[in-house]
Amino acid sequence: MSLERNNVFTIIVASVRDYLREMGTEAPDIVAETELIGGKSLLDSAGLVSVIMEVELRLQEEHGVEVTLANEKAFSQ
Repeated sequence: MSLERNNVFTIIVASVRDYLREMGTEAPDIVAETELIGGKSLLDSAGLVSVIMEVELRLQEEHGVEVTLANEKAFSQ
């Protein structure tokens, strides 16, 4: 199965918005240039981990694509 860049972007945006909503924060407009890590990011480290896990899950459930964006070793460092 082939995934278009737009499909992946849509999954990332939905995952970020859902996380921010769960944290009680309204998500601003998210564009390709929106920082997800670093000083101006929308996410703290726990948020980034949550979003990565959600993206992996959605790719599997919605597109049958199994990916590992980060593993347990990466998260522990």
